[in-house]
Order: sequence, then structure tokens, then C-alpha cells
Amino acid sequence: MSRLLLSDLAHALVCFIGRTIEFRPVNVEPWRRRIQDERRPVIVAFWHNQILTASYYLAARLRRPGIRACAMISASRDGAYLARFLDRFGIGAVRGSTRRGAVSALKGMLERALAGDRLAITPDGPMGPAYRVQPGVMHLARKSGLPICPLAVQWVPPHSSPL
Repeated sequence: MSRLLLSDLAHALVCFIGRTIEFRPVNVEPWRRRIQDERRPVIVAFWHNQILTASYYLAARLRRPGIRACAMISASRDGAYLARFLDRFGIGAVRGSTRRGAVSALKGMLERALAGDRLAITPDGPMGPAYRVQPGVMHLARKSGLPICPLAVQWVPPHSSPL
């Protein structure tokens, strides 16, 4: 199956599921103000296994016209699928990861931060270990001066009414 078709199918599926799920934000007010109202750049960090849910939430709920976003995405073949998937949400890509192209990816993210983009990164990276923050996100925050906005998204079925 082609990369374009697979990415487009994943996008359509995530959008369908996302539109049928009720999101209940918890403890988001400080970040909502910064991200939506003030339109200031931040580094949004979420675990690698939440890429699909976090991408949908960021694109559908927090993205606003005139505000650009980009994500650091692995330079692997799988990363190409993800880059296409995120592009469908209007989220750009800077390619590289801890093991391949880390320095150039970090420089690319810093350039995007200076341009005013919101940045997205998975601090545990594609190779893990899962739920263990690698130093890249801290280095990016230190060099860019941007705060890290932690994000966790769990899809919760809406309340169903009794029959």
C-alpha cells in the first residue's frame, strides 16, 4: 500500500473517530490560555504512543488560523508515513530523531521556534524506552526559551443515555 494512501486512510479514520468521541479536558486552563488566546509558541510534549490522539486533539481543538505548528518526526520510513499524516492536519515536520539526524532536527526545530511556530515532540522518542523523557526536549526548551506544555490525551466514549 502506498505511503500516501495509508497516511490518508489513517487521517480519515482518526478524524472519524475523533468526531465521535467526547473530549473532557482536565487541568488545561493555563495552557489553553497560552495556546489559544495568547497565541504564543510552546513545546507540546506527549508520549510516542499517543501520536494519533494528540495530533487530532491539537489540530482539531487547539489549532487556530494563522498559527503554525511543526513536529519532530523520525527520519525513518515510518516517519515518512507520520509526516504525511500530520501534513493532512496542517502540522509541518522537521525530520530527525535521537539516533539519526538529531543535531539537524534540533536546529530545524529551533528555527521553527524563532519563526513563531508551536513545536510538538515525543520526549520518549520512537525507540523508547516508553514513558522515559530523553534529553532532547529539555535541550530544545533551554535553547528556544519556550515552556514545555505536557499533553496526554485519552479517548473516552461519550456518556450514553439509558434506553
